[in-house]
Amino acid sequence: MSSTNKIDWCSGWFNTDYYHLLYAHRNSDEAELFIKNLISNLRIPEGAKVLDIACGKGRHACTLFKYNLKVWGIDIAPNNIAEAKNNSHPAIIFEVFDMRNVYKKEYFDYAFNLFTSFGYFENEQENDATIKSISENLKKHGLLILDFFNTNFVKETIKEKEQIIINKVEFNITRKISKNRVVKKIQINDHGQQYLFEENVRLYTLDELTTLLKKFGLSVIKTFGDYHLNSLNETNSPRVILVAQKI
Repeated sequence: MSSTNKIDWCSGWFNTDYYHLLYAHRNSDEAELFIKNLISNLRIPEGAKVLDIACGKGRHACTLFKYNLKVWGIDIAPNNIAEAKNNSHPAIIFEVFDMRNVYKKEYFDYAFNLFTSFGYFENEQENDATIKSISENLKKHGLLILDFFNTNFVKETIKEKEQIIINKVEFNITRKISKNRVVKKIQINDHGQQYLFEENVRLYTLDELTTLLKKFGLSVIKTFGDYHLNSLNETNSPRVILVAQKI
């Protein structure tokens, strides 16, 4: 007999092997492409102190380290941090930490929040607290690189139902737009064991993101629409990538 286990979004989902199995295609090659382009475009100097916020298993943090940067990575999921530590250079500092709190005040030259690692919380004050804390982690004139999905693109291309089978594990996925959030339910069948997870992320327009960043002393100085750093098209670009400077 199968069993069903409901695990709360979001710390539960990110702390599972299923999350990483489903998103295995978002790999180190993708991270290398994106980080290489950012390093070149922003002229990030060797020795800069960088913070990878919601770092997962550390694919972006490890790539940043290759460019002779001083790298810290924080994530709310203990399993992610344990694996990041096991599979990275010991000079990279990984810690379990809630991004709504200030990690190291006015310490970092650059902060990275990548792969839609923002907008998780239904309480707007908690999302605001995340941006406020990110700003406080940065030195004056430090840069935040925020990589978010393009809300307009998501609304136009959303796939309401999908089945994905990976290593004989079935992922039955439904998606819907509910008010100002995109809700993704993931029903997993792993050899008869049933699990239900959810992703529930706030939909921010470009104007909303820009206004929110400005509220906490971050001024957008560059925008991009994908990991190749092509120009942002608010309708067709898959990503909204913002570079904001602390003022």
